[in-house]
Amino acid sequence: FWALGFRVSIVGQQAPRSQAPVLIVAPHTSFLDVFTIALCYSSPVARVENRATPVLWAPQAVGNTIFVDRRSVHSRQEAMNAILARARSALPWPQIFIFSEGTTTNGRALIRFQTGGFKAGVPVQPVTIQYSRPDLTTWTRDQPHRFIHSILLIMANPVNQVTLHFLPVYSPDQEEIANPVLYAQNVQKMMAESLAVPATDI
Repeated sequence: FWALGFRVSIVGQQAPRSQAPVLIVAPHTSFLDVFTIALCYSSPVARVENRATPVLWAPQAVGNTIFVDRRSVHSRQEAMNAILARARSALPWPQIFIFSEGTTTNGRALIRFQTGGFKAGVPVQPVTIQYSRPDLTTWTRDQPHRFIHSILLIMANPVNQVTLHFLPVYSPDQEEIANPVLYAQNVQKMMAESLAVPATDI
């Protein structure tokens, strides 16, 4: 972050693992989001392709990352088992860091949250990410320019700001524990309200 001219602002306070074993993070708008994993000292759930991606692999290689091949039913189930085991474990694992949208977006709305971070039925801490220049940092698979062009655009702006907002820990009620879809929807709505953007079911 600092090498690319970013200044980090933290709002709120990260809860300890004992209070929130899982961090639910959104919106996921940029390849730069990977650096927030290190700021949170947490273990991400990431697609297996990131192992071979320049710049992105390093923060994940040292973070007890749970890698998943989304094309493989077996890999998805193994990842889910690892999330459940770690979230419920009494061992001192780092918090699990999950981009619950499951893909990058333009950040103008929160798309439907995947349920993987909610199936353990444990409290989660919602975390939002906002960039001062989303026109420079937003990177999705539909971008018209290449990765290197995005880097050059960011470097052309000498000072950028990223804000991590740690919202209050969300503890599920019995209905939400029994229904991970409902749990995910309610956390999505809470985060959307904080960001002042719509929560969608797309």
